[in-house]
Amino acid sequence: MNIKEIFNSFSKLNVLIIGDVMIDSYMWGNVNRISPEAPVPVVAVSKKENRLGGAANVALNIQAMGANPLLCCVIGDDDNGKLFSVLLKKQKLSSEGILKSKKRITTTKTRILGGNHQMIRVDEEDDSLINDSDTKHLISSVKKMISSKKIDVIIFEDYDATLFKPNLKELKEGLKVDFDHMDVKTLSQVVDKFLKKQNIDSALITLSERGVYINDKKNKVLIPAHVRDITDVSGAGDTVVSIAALCLASGLSSTATATLANLAGGLVCEKVGVVPVNKKELLEEALKLKLS
Repeated sequence: MNIKEIFNSFSKLNVLIIGDVMIDSYMWGNVNRISPEAPVPVVAVSKKENRLGGAANVALNIQAMGANPLLCCVIGDDDNGKLFSVLLKKQKLSSEGILKSKKRITTTKTRILGGNHQMIRVDEEDDSLINDSDTKHLISSVKKMISSKKIDVIIFEDYDATLFKPNLKELKEGLKVDFDHMDVKTLSQVVDKFLKKQNIDSALITLSERGVYINDKKNKVLIPAHVRDITDVSGAGDTVVSIAALCLASGLSSTATATLANLAGGLVCEKVGVVPVNKKELLEEALKLKLS
């Protein structure tokens, strides 16, 4: 298939997304003075906005590429949970797999920005394990989705699948090792050991400004990042894993998958805040590379 055929084929895919969702909340304003109460800037808020984040942002990226996202997750039975449902409906995403729990709060991450620069982030989150009852209901919902719908690919947000996608910091912290990631040979050796130890088919490592590294045991390729005017890296990982999953389901090679995911991640970094990739923009960039 050529790149246009690949993009058109995405519309036939059903993507099950299982994982942690959240609300990304933004407060925008201007900073003109320092607080008289403490040595901190005062942000005069002029605009507020709430967006879907986490696994829900993955769903938005899947939707933006023309595929059908099916989201399974647990949120709190609280005010932010109600807001999450409103945002879901606004984006025309199904709430079929959404479980509301009285034992949890809905994760909300509030970013306060002065101009386009993030001043502070405030997290409201329960990072404890989901209780047995909620876990049972969630698994039941997942099984129902799989048995009643044609699922082409499953994304676990965060990690637990055929293609594992950490960033460099997460890889180092997860393995409890430090290494010179600028040395591709060393990076390759570390990832080789990790794949063997965890019995994972392939890994896609995002390397920030260096690009991405793909390793499926046969192909080991570093794909450089494209020169970008980076504004905000928030949500870029969600975009990378979304595009990679669609490519995986479409049967693309590991190198083509990594290349397209790398392009998509770079594009969303040019935007402020967590936003899904623009399919038209991604297609235009892919065509320039003559990706097939």
